[in-house]
Amino acid sequence: MNDNESDIISRLEVWTSEIQSFIGLIREVTNDTNLLAFNASVQSARAGEHGKSFSVIADEIRNLSKKTNDSIHSIEAILNESSNYSQLLIQTIAELREEKKRNASQDEIIENTKKQNNLFSQIINNVEDKIELKNPKGELYLINDAAAKEYKLQTNELIGKSVFDFYDKEIAGRYFNTEKELISKRRPQYSLERVELYGEVRFLFLNKTPILIPEYHDYGLLVIKREVSERQVNSHKFMNQLRDNYPSIIISI
Repeated sequence: MNDNESDIISRLEVWTSEIQSFIGLIREVTNDTNLLAFNASVQSARAGEHGKSFSVIADEIRNLSKKTNDSIHSIEAILNESSNYSQLLIQTIAELREEKKRNASQDEIIENTKKQNNLFSQIINNVEDKIELKNPKGELYLINDAAAKEYKLQTNELIGKSVFDFYDKEIAGRYFNTEKELISKRRPQYSLERVELYGEVRFLFLNKTPILIPEYHDYGLLVIKREVSERQVNSHKFMNQLRDNYPSIIISI
């Protein structure tokens, strides 16, 4: 809450307090007026025929007192409503202040995420392996230059794209469902796959690992690809080594 907001609230509270004090004074006067009307009625009764003038005065005083009392009730109702609005105003200002803090925090998180992503991009671009990071929807979130060459596009052109943008529906669906299952079960997978893209056949050793992406508050998938030559694929020694090193590897060639 800034100084102007605090000043407005303080003035409103003082003003409300002053009105309440003023009503107290009016109520005291009303009570005195009622007493005066009562005394006038007594004097009128005692004077008999000669006290009619006292009776008229007493009625007028009583009517004035009633009108004053009714006005006090109206003022009190308005004052109570004003007090409620004051509290609502204080609550609204507090909520707006918290919302402003949350927005500032979100902006800071987004800015830090951008810096982190830029740093991560610089790191993965110094790696020979092809690296992709996919968000919880299966869309490319980060990708290094080595992986981008495989798609024949620039890295910034690939962000937001999924396997459905590069493979036919059947193959893309199989890839998507497999990766979705890995994310849901939070388990990594090693595989050796024959991949055909743009008419070119490649053999890829793939390491797919679920990873938490802070920006989404959910898990995505880190995919590390290493190209394997056809000669290696046809080598019993290489394939046996691969199976020894990765007992759970899935081979689909």
